[in-house]
Amino acid sequence: MIFLTLFLSFFFIGLAGFGGYYSLLAFLQETLVEQYGWLSSAEFADIVVFSQTMPGSALLNAATWGGYAATNGTMGFWPAMGGSALALIGLSAPAFLWTALAIHFKKNRWVKNVAKQVVTLLRIVVPGLIAAAALLLVNEETFGSPTTDAWHFGISIFLFLATLVGTTLYRINALLMVLLCGIAGWILL
Repeated sequence: MIFLTLFLSFFFIGLAGFGGYYSLLAFLQETLVEQYGWLSSAEFADIVVFSQTMPGSALLNAATWGGYAATNGTMGFWPAMGGSALALIGLSAPAFLWTALAIHFKKNRWVKNVAKQVVTLLRIVVPGLIAAAALLLVNEETFGSPTTDAWHFGISIFLFLATLVGTTLYRINALLMVLLCGIAGWILL
């Protein structure tokens, strides 16, 4: 039953998959942590980090890791690999369906008008989804807490602000900033 639930959950996340990885983090967190309790908040934060450091699409990496982690604790390695594959297929299937429909109806005037309206709506909604994802990651597991670990919290805030200033004001390459902050965090923590 968990495999069907896993597939359908990621399929529905994939249906709402406009805006990319960051806009879907809130949906992933809601499904994996809040709704089904397959992962803890700390495990989800680890998946977010690992999915970005692995080659390929961060969203597909997160689905693969999430599907594996959701089934590994209770079932072992091979069923967890199946859960990983189902999550990946579930998340990817809607993109194939949307693409097939778009190709099939690309000359239809009504479909073109609806597509324009959807794009307009997405330009409004996606920044909010990305902001929600950013706020989900600002928690005690990722930033620490000023009451329990002031040093970790202070370093996290400093590195966050350094990255924000470096990438926006000084136009430093984001990959370079991640590398530099990773090294600084490793040394300081």
